[in-house]
Amino acid sequence: MDKWGKVILFDRMLHCRKYCIPLKAILEELECSQATFHRIRTFMQTNLGAPIEFDQRYKGYRYKSENGAPFELPGFWLTKKETEALLSFDYALESLQGGFFSDAFAPIKIVSSRFLNSKN
Repeated sequence: MDKWGKVILFDRMLHCRKYCIPLKAILEELECSQATFHRIRTFMQTNLGAPIEFDQRYKGYRYKSENGAPFELPGFWLTKKETEALLSFDYALESLQGGFFSDAFAPIKIVSSRFLNSKN
């Protein structure tokens, strides 16, 4: 299973389970090492803004509740070059037509700024 497959599976686990998920169960489900799991978790937190936390009391991982709204993975995936091209297109249109797409691209700009500034 590739990295994105593991990200999606881990996200589903966090959404579908009622309680914290112990590391052992995560490693078995993702079929990966502890180091690979921590790279996936760090990627999700850093690049996708996933509010993943380890609960000391129950010894497991879960999504931290923020503002009552559950965390959702972004549903629109682009490569770094595609993101740069899309933002360049938006910038060009904004200078010509006064920002016709600026409202539609606002959420993409927020996520893409984190993505473009990442080292991955």
